[in-house]
Amino acid sequence: MRTSYALSTIILLATITTQSPLAAQEPDRQATQTHIIDATATGWTWSGMEPYADPTLFKGTGRAGGPGTYAVYTFSGGSIQVYGLTGPGIDVDGVRHRLGKMRISIDGHVKGVVNVGKTEESSDRMLLELTGLPAGNHVLQLEPVDGWVVVDCLKQSAVESSDRTAPGKIVLVDRLVDFSHVAAHSPNWSIDSINGQYFNGISTRASRTRDSKEFLEYRCKALSGFQIRVYTKSPSRLAARVQIYASINGAYGQDPIDCSVRQSLDGGNGGGWTGFDLIPQTQMPDGVDAIAIVFPAGSGAAYDPELAAVSLSALN
Repeated sequence: MRTSYALSTIILLATITTQSPLAAQEPDRQATQTHIIDATATGWTWSGMEPYADPTLFKGTGRAGGPGTYAVYTFSGGSIQVYGLTGPGIDVDGVRHRLGKMRISIDGHVKGVVNVGKTEESSDRMLLELTGLPAGNHVLQLEPVDGWVVVDCLKQSAVESSDRTAPGKIVLVDRLVDFSHVAAHSPNWSIDSINGQYFNGISTRASRTRDSKEFLEYRCKALSGFQIRVYTKSPSRLAARVQIYASINGAYGQDPIDCSVRQSLDGGNGGGWTGFDLIPQTQMPDGVDAIAIVFPAGSGAAYDPELAAVSLSALN
């Protein structure tokens, strides 16, 4: 994805700082042969899932939530196991909630939907095991669907060697629920929350409100990598519709970053949308302190493409 493009026409470079507004999430990587990661460990991001006490859970506590909530854990390793509670239901604050299903994803790819609603209650139940993951950092996401779930803990084998394809730790996973993680953006953006079934169940995405050149900027000190998920109805034109620029020590280059493009959804969900993940082809240079995701004008449809998720990794 290389096309000459003057980013200075849409971003005032003098306003860019190298201070990162992102809160680092430090994964717990002190693994031996089997490392247990409980619900209180560092590295978790909980969105709407509440602490849930049960003496049969590891350390007596987990996290519980229903549809619309989720949990994210960042880790480095080739395998991981997800443990949780199964049974007919749970009581939270005096309210009975039916246990349903858990959608489990790695790096934005759904690996399985596990039914945790059973007639008999059981804890310490391995819900899914993921093995054979490539070297590097991974983002695990757990989402309740069709009822509530209880996340107990994760179990992980010994940490892999330091040979990583994407150096650094994950410091941000932005699901584009709003623009709170975006450092700066042009005016013609909105959050699209309709027809999530066309986007592999992703309920919110960012799209333009007019067919004009628009950008979103993410700032992060010592930025070492990214993964950007987009959806489009015209896959052959993706390179012209999505461009990513890097700022090095406060100055943007004239050319977009060369990206590898990996298809994540084949368009079979209806609506004609195909999903892609964009990652840098080579290791990013030292001094990168921001990236700008640019949708140039001229696509003919303001809502195409749509931006579904942004993941950033950093060295410090």
